[in-house]
Amino acid sequence: MPKDKPKPDIIKQFKACQDVADKLNASSDALGAAVNALAERIHGLHLGVAAWHLMAVTAKKERHIGYTKINGKWDLAIREVELRPPDDNDEYVWRFNEAPLWMRLEAISHLPDFMTTLVKRADEMREKTEAATARALELLAGLDPKV
Repeated sequence: MPKDKPKPDIIKQFKACQDVADKLNASSDALGAAVNALAERIHGLHLGVAAWHLMAVTAKKERHIGYTKINGKWDLAIREVELRPPDDNDEYVWRFNEAPLWMRLEAISHLPDFMTTLVKRADEMREKTEAATARALELLAGLDPKV
């Protein structure tokens, strides 16, 4: 039984899809490079502080952009939380450039607000660290009057 040859319209559309795919991949790679450069700049600050900024919320899900440690390495990330009562939520976390493209595109517009959140979270940790240091020094002074 002879196989039907693909119709010319299908071939034309496949070639058009291939052209679009090439352009989309190049655009996605450029976005990834820009985000990697930003992540490296943040990493260079040595904050060691996780922070998440809410991007979107529905009755069933929340999405966040954040900075967190994934498999031992700090990175920009996207998190999706499936909300299930009572507190039986499922959480999915991707390195920013490993998240689905539509999530990365959504997250880009939230970068300025995320940076504000990151600064606030880092400052909160600084305050807590200073207070903990003062408490530790008080304890040490109580044990050794020379301190």
